[in-house]
Amino acid sequence: MKSNIHVAFILLSLVFFCCRSEQKPQIQAGIDDCKQCKMVIAQTNQACGFFHENNFVAFCSPSCLLSDYEYLKKEKKINDSHIYFTDCETKQFVRSDSTFFLFTKSIPTVMNSGVLCFTSTERAESLKSQQEDLITDWKKYQILAGTPDKIVKIKLSDNKMEPAVIVFNKNEIIQLEIKKIGQIKNQLIFIRGYEEVGKFKFPEGESFITIKMIVDKPGSGFPIMMEGIDQPVGMIKVLGAHTMDEEVM
Repeated sequence: MKSNIHVAFILLSLVFFCCRSEQKPQIQAGIDDCKQCKMVIAQTNQACGFFHENNFVAFCSPSCLLSDYEYLKKEKKINDSHIYFTDCETKQFVRSDSTFFLFTKSIPTVMNSGVLCFTSTERAESLKSQQEDLITDWKKYQILAGTPDKIVKIKLSDNKMEPAVIVFNKNEIIQLEIKKIGQIKNQLIFIRGYEEVGKFKFPEGESFITIKMIVDKPGSGFPIMMEGIDQPVGMIKVLGAHTMDEEVM
């Protein structure tokens, strides 16, 4: 008898798990409203959403979703694999890690978000009409459209920066506002360990640049380098877990 009860419990658990795993995002035009701006969602081809506490939360545009996402991310209450955007042509939902974002000013967008979503870069490329139109992935979209968690003002000379060390928490969006002090040659500046940020330099005749990035790799020292100088001019430290197991602990 006990074994039969045990088997029945396992079967019910499997059914429950399968039902949860088959959850699919769904937005009904003219019925569902946006969690952020409260507007009734009329254009589902620009809508999006995420699963939170087993419910699908709908938004009318990527910009509205980003506002809620940033809060939940700080609270560690959301997983990027649970976020979906709709392809603006097919109206099919796409997971965030498979979505490409077209920043555009020439195509009307919901809430003037200035962004459309696609399943492929080829389709996004086909709608680019201006030189400043830009195609990004989910991570870069967060950097460009998101609100910085921290803004740090830096003074940079030819061999050092002030403050010499800046500390952040893992997964923060940071904004570095760098001011040139004295006569610095037109040298490229880069961050070792964050090569994806690229190299940058002060524009001709300018003494100020702004760098925006996500610090998603923890470490005790990421050197800020200037081309032609062997020693770091400064250092970035990122606090946080290196593995999922450490995050759970």
